Amino acid sequence: MRINMKFLWHSEDDFRDSLRQDGWVIAEKGDAEIDVAHPQVKTEDAARIRLHRLGLLISGAVRIEFCPFPQQK
Repeated sequence: MRINMKFLWHSEDDFRDSLRQDGWVIAEKGDAEIDVAHPQVKTEDAARIRLHRLGLLISGAVRIEFCPFPQQK
């Protein structure tokens, strides 16, 4: 599961720190935009639970897009 995050105002450094401490791997995409993935998160539900614990799921400061990997046959 890959998650795209777009930060809407200047609190992104705090979010990045929280994500790293929780084990998320961050890939910078440009100004105020990152992709994140977590080695233990395989489903959108699991991602939502972790992000909710960090306060990101309900934050108005970040736009989150869940991008599941294509199913392999």
